[in-house]
Amino acid sequence: TETRRLAPKTIANMQSHMRASLAPLAARPIDTIRKSDVAHRMAQLSDTPYAANRALATLSTLFSFAEQRDLTPPNSNPAKGVRRYPERHRERMLTADEVAALWSALIDLQAELKHRIAAPAIMLGMLTGWRVGEVRTLRWDAVDMVAHEATISGKTGPRRAPVPRSTHRLLHYLL
Repeated sequence: TETRRLAPKTIANMQSHMRASLAPLAARPIDTIRKSDVAHRMAQLSDTPYAANRALATLSTLFSFAEQRDLTPPNSNPAKGVRRYPERHRERMLTADEVAALWSALIDLQAELKHRIAAPAIMLGMLTGWRVGEVRTLRWDAVDMVAHEATISGKTGPRRAPVPRSTHRLLHYLL
């Protein structure tokens, strides 16, 4: 069976879950882990339900990979059927004071050579609402300063987005 390739960030996240949440299971031979072990570990992680769910997804992915590679018998994934914790959509906006403090900190950081690009990039994201990857991959040939638009590429593919006048100086600095 063909396995899909995982993005480097996904792999890093999975490794983090293995270290932080799944260490007791990761230390054991793969063929000794049972569904009851996984359920027990999930119960131990009840105080961090979101992290527990991500860890369970990681474990399930790893066992599916092991099955595809014939390292474990078919349909032996002990993470399948283990109940996940309910998740609620979380959204929190910064207060005006928090925005001001963050902006001030970014201005201070920009003065440091190692942050001279990162700080303005974060500022650009704050002013536009663009995702980190959209800011990071922005190119001059995708920006139309006259029409105040840019074609940005991100996780959902390319799209047109407004370029507020307040961002023009930052764009000139970054690009």
